[in-house]
Amino acid sequence: MKRFIFLWTIVLAPLMAMAQAGQYNGSGYYRVQAMLSGRYLVVVDPTKIYTSNTDIILKGLHTIRPFEENVVSNPATVVYIEQVSQSGSSYSVNLKGQELDLHQKSNMYLNITKSTNGYRLSGSSSGFTKYIYDSTYSPDDEVIPEVFQLGSGNAPTSWDPYLWYILPVNEAEGQYFGVKPDITASADGSSWATMYASFPFTCPSDMKTYIVSRVDGEYAVIKEVTGVVPSTTPLLIRCGSASPAGNKLTLSSTSPAVPGGNQLKGNYYMYLDTGRKPVNNVLDYNPSTMRMLGTDADGKPAFVVSDIKYVPANKCYLPVSSSAPATLKIVTEDEYLAGVETITIDGKVVKKGVYTLSGLRVGDTPEGLSKGVYIFNGRKVVVK
Repeated sequence: MKRFIFLWTIVLAPLMAMAQAGQYNGSGYYRVQAMLSGRYLVVVDPTKIYTSNTDIILKGLHTIRPFEENVVSNPATVVYIEQVSQSGSSYSVNLKGQELDLHQKSNMYLNITKSTNGYRLSGSSSGFTKYIYDSTYSPDDEVIPEVFQLGSGNAPTSWDPYLWYILPVNEAEGQYFGVKPDITASADGSSWATMYASFPFTCPSDMKTYIVSRVDGEYAVIKEVTGVVPSTTPLLIRCGSASPAGNKLTLSSTSPAVPGGNQLKGNYYMYLDTGRKPVNNVLDYNPSTMRMLGTDADGKPAFVVSDIKYVPANKCYLPVSSSAPATLKIVTEDEYLAGVETITIDGKVVKKGVYTLSGLRVGDTPEGLSKGVYIFNGRKVVVK
């Protein structure tokens, strides 16, 4: 007999005001919320979703709340529901997001069935069906949510604990996604964040999104990404507001190609398994070769050495050499190239030599050097 294990880990917090029921409208980006507990589905680790000889393990799906604190700016709460088929008010779907492909991982699809007040979620195999529910209804109840297994198609006495909301991620449903700043630069009061998300989006005009196009000496050079920001792009974001409500993104149904040359790297997971035989999915932070978003001594945004142990989920880091400065100033490409003259290299040996912008001598002539900006004959020059 094949059975399913759906294990949902709780982050307890005060119960938020109940959201409206929402409406499933076919393939698209959604949040999935348990009706009675108010908690939202979050993808924390697809490696914990797999099939054994007797089980399908879904430990990599958790539920969290409250909305404003843990959900609204968490990319892992946004899942792409891909509709596979429909039979009346029941839909067979696949869940995607954060490198999750539920069908690929578990060899099953999720069933969404419309009810009077919400939706029921279930998974089936070998004649057995499990209906997923979040059993903890009180903020003070520390019981791990259970999953009820049905046999021979029997239904539970009451469907209320099994009801979920399927909420399109858009402001009309009250389900906006807003970027929460990581830092505020004291030099000018600007707010900044890094983000690594599996959905494409556009942002309002008072927000800017950037990749890091190069690292040179003490500089991290940023290049703006305009229009639709591609999914899976590690980003530096200049926010328009100090709160997520002022940094609302509009999710896109299509995604352009990921821009090339991005030096930033993204991390999806910081999952610490507290079981008896924990198998953690974390990215260790190395202060010698990684820089995180912070501020420099002048209160300006910079990539700096951090004291964290792990790279946070859905955040970005900047890989650097072990000899890199502790602080990398963030400059735009225009600022970096200010005053630069483009020259034709004729191979003439210059006694004054060629230096990086940080003052490291790299040779006598720009000829043969890699692409970049250097100091040559007392002026900035570009090697193309």
